[in-house]
Amino acid sequence: MAENENGAEKTEQPTPKKLEKAREDGQVAYSHEANTAVELLLGFVLLLLLGPMIWGGCADALRWALGSGLTSDLQPDTLVRTVVITHSRLLIATGIFIAAMAVVALLLGVTQVGFSPTLTPLAPKLNRINPMTGFGRLFGMRGLMRFVLNVAKLALLIAIAYLVISWRLPREIPIQTELAARLADDTAAMWRLGVILAAALLVIGVADLLYQRWQHTRDLMMTKQEVRDEFKQSDGNPEVKGKIRQLQRQMAQRRMMQEVPKADVIITNPTHVAVALKYDQ
Repeated sequence: MAENENGAEKTEQPTPKKLEKAREDGQVAYSHEANTAVELLLGFVLLLLLGPMIWGGCADALRWALGSGLTSDLQPDTLVRTVVITHSRLLIATGIFIAAMAVVALLLGVTQVGFSPTLTPLAPKLNRINPMTGFGRLFGMRGLMRFVLNVAKLALLIAIAYLVISWRLPREIPIQTELAARLADDTAAMWRLGVILAAALLVIGVADLLYQRWQHTRDLMMTKQEVRDEFKQSDGNPEVKGKIRQLQRQMAQRRMMQEVPKADVIITNPTHVAVALKYDQ
């Protein structure tokens, strides 16, 4: 069980107030692995949808560069103009895909942690340059889990790539096959390998996301005293509130006793109740 600096065990779940404070400080449960996997999968989908347009645009740009752009004398100004125009056409051809991936990355981040912009994590902190703190982060539980995850991810990807390539090698297309057919078959094989690797990364990403959320909650666990102190700060000290209510009752009773002499009649129960009445007419 986690302990605070005073040795008290942190057995209580974080309160909404502490969760909100951590969020304002930029401390949220975030998985880079999950984002990377989803971005890779969606990138393949976008390439499938936009591929013909991208390849066509790139081919047109290169065709122009090798044709119209370089037919004249290769003077410095002509070469610069050709390079600029070619790069502009390539950027136009790939711009939609690049913009779409940027939007995907932004939406994935918002999906994980919500929209909560803050500059607090960018503020300089002395403990970030403390060697002991750095060693603690590197060799602590979080650093160990990150190392294990990276090793597992690398081993899994190598194993999948080996299995896919081993499966494909026995059915390699004969050398006399036309180049276009070979390229098409190799491209399809690369797509299959990429999708399989992305799916494997997604499994790792989901596991990492669950771990990050568990670790985030564990880091924010509170001691019983911290919960009591937060309750006092939020709703007031119960002892002080009780004292205030007592004083209010005393003041109300004092005002009541001051009004008794003005009553026209007093009806009493000898043991419990006394009612003072004053007639208006």
